[in-house]
Amino acid sequence: MVLDNAFVQLQYDKMNQPNYYSSGSERIWVDYVLAGGGYYQRIGDHAGMVFSILYNLTPNRNSVYQNPTIQMGFVAGF
Repeated sequence: MVLDNAFVQLQYDKMNQPNYYSSGSERIWVDYVLAGGGYYQRIGDHAGMVFSILYNLTPNRNSVYQNPTIQMGFVAGF
């Protein structure tokens, strides 16, 4: 968190996905490094909503992420 509701995010994904540029059903591993920031809004004492905008720092031709990638999610804890 950099402010009360704002944060920075660095995310690493390793995805096994189809090779879109080969014939047949070949699958490949693709690494992704995404960076960006977002906003966290509390919903009650133990939950919240998260909105973030991330940029793929390792684009390649098989990438499933477009720039920018917008994510939304819910966080809950007990």
